[in-house]
Amino acid sequence: MKNYTNYRAESATNKWLKTQGINPTRFVNQDVLVLQAQARANNLLGEQLQYLNTEQIKGLEQFIYAVNHPKTHVSVNRDLCCVVLNLGKKVNRKAMKARSTQ
Repeated sequence: MKNYTNYRAESATNKWLKTQGINPTRFVNQDVLVLQAQARANNLLGEQLQYLNTEQIKGLEQFIYAVNHPKTHVSVNRDLCCVVLNLGKKVNRKAMKARSTQ
Protein backbone atom coordinates (compact mmCIF):
# COMPACT_ATOMS: atom_id res chain seq x y z
CA MET A 1 0.00 0.00 0.00
CA LYS A 2 1.39 3.34 -1.04
CA ASN A 3 1.07 6.30 1.22
CA TYR A 4 1.68 9.91 0.28
CA THR A 5 5.34 9.90 1.43
CA ASN A 6 6.16 6.87 -0.70
CA TYR A 7 4.34 8.41 -3.65
CA ARG A 8 6.35 11.63 -3.36
CA ALA A 9 9.63 9.72 -3.05
CA GLU A 10 8.79 7.55 -6.04
CA SER A 11 7.81 10.51 -8.18
CA ALA A 12 11.03 12.33 -7.24
CA THR A 13 13.04 9.24 -8.15
CA ASN A 14 11.24 8.88 -11.47
CA LYS A 15 11.85 12.53 -12.25
CA TRP A 16 15.58 12.14 -11.55
CA LEU A 17 15.76 8.99 -13.69
CA LYS A 18 14.13 10.84 -16.58
CA THR A 19 16.70 13.65 -16.31
CA GLN A 20 19.39 10.97 -16.62
CA GLY A 21 17.66 9.66 -19.76
CA ILE A 22 16.50 6.41 -18.15
CA ASN A 23 12.99 5.04 -18.56
CA PRO A 24 11.63 4.45 -15.01
CA THR A 25 9.28 1.67 -16.12
CA ARG A 26 12.16 -0.43 -17.50
CA PHE A 27 14.65 0.54 -14.81
CA VAL A 28 14.37 -2.65 -12.76
CA ASN A 29 14.70 -5.01 -15.73
CA GLN A 30 17.77 -3.42 -17.36
CA ASP A 31 21.37 -4.47 -16.97
CA VAL A 32 23.47 -2.09 -14.87
CA LEU A 33 25.96 -1.58 -17.68
CA VAL A 34 23.16 -0.51 -20.04
CA LEU A 35 21.89 1.97 -17.45
CA GLN A 36 25.38 3.43 -16.95
CA ALA A 37 25.92 3.75 -20.69
CA GLN A 38 22.51 5.30 -21.20
CA ALA A 39 23.12 7.92 -18.50
CA ARG A 40 26.61 8.60 -19.85
CA ALA A 41 25.34 9.02 -23.42
CA ASN A 42 22.72 11.53 -22.28
CA ASN A 43 25.35 13.39 -20.28
CA LEU A 44 27.68 13.55 -23.28
CA LEU A 45 24.96 14.84 -25.57
CA GLY A 46 23.72 17.33 -23.01
CA GLU A 47 26.76 18.77 -21.27
CA GLN A 48 29.84 17.83 -23.30
CA LEU A 49 28.57 18.20 -26.84
CA GLN A 50 31.37 20.58 -27.84
CA TYR A 51 33.96 17.79 -27.46
CA LEU A 52 32.16 15.39 -29.83
CA ASN A 53 32.37 15.19 -33.61
CA THR A 54 29.33 14.58 -35.80
CA GLU A 55 29.99 10.84 -36.14
CA GLN A 56 30.13 10.43 -32.36
CA ILE A 57 26.96 12.47 -31.89
CA LYS A 58 25.14 10.36 -34.46
CA GLY A 59 26.33 7.15 -32.80
CA LEU A 60 25.22 8.29 -29.34
CA GLU A 61 21.80 9.31 -30.67
CA GLN A 62 21.42 5.89 -32.31
CA PHE A 63 22.44 4.20 -29.04
CA ILE A 64 19.85 6.17 -27.05
CA TYR A 65 17.21 5.36 -29.67
CA ALA A 66 18.09 1.67 -29.52
CA VAL A 67 17.89 1.57 -25.72
CA ASN A 68 14.59 3.43 -25.51
CA HIS A 69 12.67 1.48 -28.14
CA PRO A 70 11.52 -2.07 -27.33
CA LYS A 71 12.09 -3.47 -30.84
CA THR A 72 15.72 -2.34 -31.00
CA HIS A 73 16.47 -2.80 -27.30
CA VAL A 74 17.50 -6.39 -27.94
CA SER A 75 20.37 -5.22 -30.19
CA VAL A 76 22.03 -3.35 -27.31
CA ASN A 77 24.74 -5.61 -25.92
CA ARG A 78 27.56 -5.21 -23.42
CA ASP A 79 30.12 -4.44 -26.14
CA LEU A 80 28.10 -1.50 -27.39
CA CYS A 81 27.74 -0.21 -23.83
CA CYS A 82 31.50 -0.45 -23.33
CA VAL A 83 32.04 1.59 -26.51
CA VAL A 84 29.79 4.35 -25.12
CA LEU A 85 31.51 4.31 -21.72
CA ASN A 86 34.97 4.39 -23.34
CA LEU A 87 33.88 7.35 -25.45
CA GLY A 88 32.83 9.05 -22.21
CA LYS A 89 36.31 8.51 -20.76
CA LYS A 90 37.90 9.87 -23.93
CA VAL A 91 35.73 12.99 -23.81
CA ASN A 92 36.52 13.47 -20.10
CA ARG A 93 40.24 13.40 -20.90
CA LYS A 94 39.69 15.91 -23.70
CA ALA A 95 37.69 18.20 -21.40
CA MET A 96 40.29 18.03 -18.61
CA LYS A 97 43.05 18.81 -21.09
CA ALA A 98 41.09 21.80 -22.39
CA ARG A 99 40.54 23.08 -18.82
CA SER A 100 44.19 22.70 -17.87
CA THR A 101 45.37 24.73 -20.87
CA GLN A 102 43.13 27.69 -20.03
